[in-house]
Amino acid sequence: MKCFTEDAPVGKLDLMVTSDFRMTSTTTFSDVLLPPATWYEKHDLSTTDMHPFVHTFNPAITPPWQAKTDFDIFHTLAKKISEFAEKHLGVRKDLVASPLQHDTADAMAYPHGTVTDQTELIPGVTMPKLAVVERDYTTFAARMASLGPLTTELGMVTKGVKFNPDVEVADLAKRNGVVVDGPTKGRPTQPPASTLCGLALSRATNGRLGTPETGSHGEAEPDTSSARSRQ
Repeated sequence: MKCFTEDAPVGKLDLMVTSDFRMTSTTTFSDVLLPPATWYEKHDLSTTDMHPFVHTFNPAITPPWQAKTDFDIFHTLAKKISEFAEKHLGVRKDLVASPLQHDTADAMAYPHGTVTDQTELIPGVTMPKLAVVERDYTTFAARMASLGPLTTELGMVTKGVKFNPDVEVADLAKRNGVVVDGPTKGRPTQPPASTLCGLALSRATNGRLGTPETGSHGEAEPDTSSARSRQ
């Protein structure tokens, strides 16, 4: 049986997959609907920019029927991608466009923040930064289940200020354990239903990262890294 039509109408998707516990107009038109767990059926975190604290979710019941947590859904898909990548994708190089971020020097790249039809397109100045990233899709699931090395090698950035969570990464390795083999050997694991990584690496919930160590001149280091995957 054919899963798609060769001559699809303009604007029609070949396949639409949705993960939503609500029956919305989007799910109604979806080809595949994945049933995620709701607030009272999973461990999770919730926060916004409007307050300096987080809400933690703890499950009252296990996900019913075929429902899964968001974490489990993403990892199930990642494992299938890695499985199929052995034949179909392998290792590829992708051109990644990273937008000019607000609250950084990039926001002042061009006058009044407006690019006209006559503006010369210059990567990192009048258009997004461009970087070539090599991706090994066969290791997609393995990398998703661990904390990548670039977290400490490049550091993390909030509002243009870079900070190094090396202490937190070392602590996560002790608490969660490390991967024993494979492409991410030695890296801290990200176990299912764990909110620990999010709490440890967020400046909203970690006081040490909220007041990062300054550079040798007493000023926070600016973000000078190019667009790269944290893996």
